[in-house]
Amino acid sequence: MTATAREKATAYHESGHAVACHYLGVKVKSATVVPDKDKGTHGHVRYEKMFRGLDPEIDLSGRARLQMERNIIISLAGAAAQRRYSKQSWRHYHGASDFDAVADLALRIGGDSDGANKFLDWLDHRTDQLVKTRWQDIECVARALLERKTMKGSEIVEVITGESGTTLQEALKKQITKEAQRRQQWTEVLTPILSPALEKIEQSMGLKSPDQKLRSSIVSAVRRSCMNLQVRRALQRRR
Repeated sequence: MTATAREKATAYHESGHAVACHYLGVKVKSATVVPDKDKGTHGHVRYEKMFRGLDPEIDLSGRARLQMERNIIISLAGAAAQRRYSKQSWRHYHGASDFDAVADLALRIGGDSDGANKFLDWLDHRTDQLVKTRWQDIECVARALLERKTMKGSEIVEVITGESGTTLQEALKKQITKEAQRRQQWTEVLTPILSPALEKIEQSMGLKSPDQKLRSSIVSAVRRSCMNLQVRRALQRRR
């Protein structure tokens, strides 16, 4: 039986939630595109409780904030995936429960409506980037949901790692290699420049021979600062 336009849109919506969970380290319990008339939903994704041991009502610690950010991105990912699949399928009332939860969490972190809106703009961008980067996985899970209707979390992971996992691993390896090369290039540039200063530091400490651990730590710190500055300048040029 051919899937209807609504079923396809629902599959992409729920796939967006599920794939976002996977890449944000949140365990998915199940996903379905079977409508629930009692709840008035076309589908849903169930995942582990994210605030176990935390109280988002009063806790604004780093750990709590990170969990709130993850929760918001997961909530926004369904709509982002559905719109990327088909803008025509999206209606303002879709994902109403997702947006209610998002607004509440954003207000807790933003402090007021203006702060919450700015905070959501940033997370909305992060969500769009995640959906764009993981689009192949979202398509794979959406196709599987249309075929199976309901899937366990383990089955979703199998689809992601099975159909596109090899490609993803290759991409990650290339990125890791590229980043290592960049660090090495900076190290080669900085080491001869910093060597005279490092010798003076070692002499002032009464060391008779170079301290490789100390040198490595200082070069790494300067290298990180240089790379961060390079990124900040690139961002400024875009504005």
